Amino acid sequence: KDVKILYAGGMSPYDLHMVKGKDVRRLADMKGKKIRASGALHTKIIKLFDAVPVGMAAPEIPISMQKGVIDGQFNHLGFVKSFRSEEFTASITKVGVSSLTFVLVMNKKIYDGLPPEVKSLIEEIAPKYSALLGKAHDAMATDSVEMLKKAGAIFHDLPAEDMNEIGRIVSPLWSEWMAEVEAKGVPGKKIVSDYYDIYKGLGVRNPFHGYKK
Repeated sequence: KDVKILYAGGMSPYDLHMVKGKDVRRLADMKGKKIRASGALHTKIIKLFDAVPVGMAAPEIPISMQKGVIDGQFNHLGFVKSFRSEEFTASITKVGVSSLTFVLVMNKKIYDGLPPEVKSLIEEIAPKYSALLGKAHDAMATDSVEMLKKAGAIFHDLPAEDMNEIGRIVSPLWSEWMAEVEAKGVPGKKIVSDYYDIYKGLGVRNPFHGYKK
């Protein structure tokens, strides 16, 4: 209520970036592995995977992978190009669970005090950045895959039964979040349902792991 939303953006879905000798070919391979996770939600997800979440700043990840402080990280593919972690990433296990989203906002009082022509310019330009940002992250992910392949990394897909199991174990997180925001007067159920419908309309077969309408 106190901010003006300029645009929202997001990164590609999160996968497992593992060091040499720590490949994850089955969900059970996650047991006990030390995985860098960012934030409360991703920490919960890593725990549900029966692994050990480790918190650290992003710039520390590559050297921590090199020194064995962590066995891998839960992150988007674009990270590889941004922080040059391809040298220490031996394998990628594609899970596509969760992501990182962010919103650029402006103090509403300051926005309200701007001249009409400036507001008009912001309203015209700002929404375009969501699409530009998405394209930029898609390009970074594509470049990262090429960098990883060149460095000799292997890409793994979990079998269908493991992906179904992931959906089952993360399912309660949807209910938790919706209940939490509903208690604050935010229509969490409608928000999730609307986003689900948008993705389905775009042709995404299974938009959200563990969520069913």
